[in-house]
Amino acid sequence: MRFVWAGLAAFMLSSAALAQAPEPPMLNWVKRPTGNDFAKHYPVKAAERGISGASALCCVVREDGSLDCRSAAEAPAGLGFGAAAVKISRAFRISKADAIALRGRTARLEIPLTFRMYGDGPKVEAALAAFQQANKGICEKRSNDGLSTPIAALTSKPKIKG
Repeated sequence: MRFVWAGLAAFMLSSAALAQAPEPPMLNWVKRPTGNDFAKHYPVKAAERGISGASALCCVVREDGSLDCRSAAEAPAGLGFGAAAVKISRAFRISKADAIALRGRTARLEIPLTFRMYGDGPKVEAALAAFQQANKGICEKRSNDGLSTPIAALTSKPKIKG
């Protein structure tokens, strides 16, 4: 089996975009997935076949800086790239100060992730880039996916009467 190399999207070097903001804010990422996270969660069927893929995640920032993500799209479909991306998303964390600053806002982050096999050629790279471009803004388009809940609603504990 070929060596698995999983690449993080370019945003990870700087910031992620809030789906509803006109200009993406700079977020302080205190934790990001590593290549080992990608290798650990790489879809087995895809790895066995030497297939690269991608997923577009829509995420809500929790008050502690962790993310609650859903896969909005994956390619190729049915090989598990969306589920793998959701597992990998658990390794993201922004600073608590940034999370608090976003409190009460409908803060949906759009995070594109790519999974690459070592030695992919230009056709595969072009296909992955086309997928990411086609799905840019997908979180804004899918406003009924349950990710428009304000951050406070996701992180506050329910009040128990009695």
